[in-house]
Amino acid sequence: MAGELALAPTAGTLVLMSTYCWHRVTLNRTPRPRVSVNYRVRPQGTPEGLTAVANFRNGVYDFRTAATQANA
Repeated sequence: MAGELALAPTAGTLVLMSTYCWHRVTLNRTPRPRVSVNYRVRPQGTPEGLTAVANFRNGVYDFRTAATQANA
């Protein structure tokens, strides 16, 4: 992709970024599981629900209700 910046953090690196930043991961070619933790914050003045819904390539997840919807 034109303008793409590839990062390769080492194991144990903490990466903080906005969920509005387009991102992807590569295939995990190791026998160890890759761990990802998703924390959501809503700064004061941010509209209710703005960060509550995540769009993943395999579906949509609502963090308020734990509801999922598969992509067609």
